[in-house]
Order: sequence, then structure tokens, then C-alpha cells
Amino acid sequence: VRNLGKFIFAGKSNPIEVFELISLFEDADTCQLDLCNTFSDAMYAYRNQQWEKAINLFGQSMNFENENCPSRFYLELCKNYWKNPPDSRWDGTVYLAQK
Repeated sequence: VRNLGKFIFAGKSNPIEVFELISLFEDADTCQLDLCNTFSDAMYAYRNQQWEKAINLFGQSMNFENENCPSRFYLELCKNYWKNPPDSRWDGTVYLAQK
């Protein structure tokens, strides 16, 4: 599995940690393992507000995914936070509002 982060969904007040099932570990190929490791490193950088490092790592993890993927989502989020840093209460939780 890979940890996709904590999210607060529209209409909810408590965060939910979201995971993506990739493969059974013993069946995982090199690409899947590289994706999980790189994405995990990128998430660590994201949570620690290391925007440039996170952008680089999410960019690398996109090599293992298609265009519309969690790596792209976080890459864009990090670019926005690099320009407009979050306040001191920020803990990495993503708020998803209704459109």
C-alpha cells in the first residue's frame, strides 16, 4: 500500500488517512516498489514543508504513474505552497470541499 495522506472530505470534520492498495508485497514489481518508496519520501518532504524537495520527488514518482495521479495532485499542491506557504497550524491535511 501507499499512504496518500490525510484528507477531510466535504461535510466532515475529522481527517481520514487514505491508502492505495498497490500489490501484495511478494508480487510487487520493481516499478511498484520504486513508486511506493519515492512517493513515501515525497510525502515526508511535503509534511515537513520541504517544498523544493517534495516537488522533485513527486516529479520523479510521476515516472511510475499516468498523468492523473496522486503524484500530480501533490506536485501541484507543493508548487502552490512554495509560492504561498501555509500558516503555522498546517499539518499536511488536505481539505476537499464540494464544488
